[in-house]
Amino acid sequence: MSQQNFAAVRAAVLDGRTANILYRRTQLEKLRKALLAEAESVQEAIVADGGVTAAEAKIEFSLALETLKERYAELDLKKELENEFRIANKKNAADARAGAGLVVIEPTTHTLFYSVIAPVSAALAAGNCLIVRVSLNVTRHGTTLHD
Repeated sequence: MSQQNFAAVRAAVLDGRTANILYRRTQLEKLRKALLAEAESVQEAIVADGGVTAAEAKIEFSLALETLKERYAELDLKKELENEFRIANKKNAADARAGAGLVVIEPTTHTLFYSVIAPVSAALAAGNCLIVRVSLNVTRHGTTLHD
């Protein structure tokens, strides 16, 4: 990750832009739309990279989308707005929750696609900024390359 990209993520953490439920919902919607737009190529990549069948790739893709849908459904706009304005309405907010700020996700190599989308959607829904760190181990001509 370049210093410029890291600075942008850090700025997002500091300004708290992911605390807004509308922002989080929009990000989850954009992720879902992007995945659906590239569904065929994503599933082909799962087959090629994961060494699984097309049916298994379709299941992994579907489970990832279902997880994304569940995280989106958990974001209750009415409840969130009530919680946000409790103090302004002179109510106790002792159970108020906020995201951790920055989450670094390191997916497993087994079901790589799902192990990226599931924690990404959870981190976004919880109001976090995130970095996905993927280590690629590629074996070519008997030599293992690490990224």
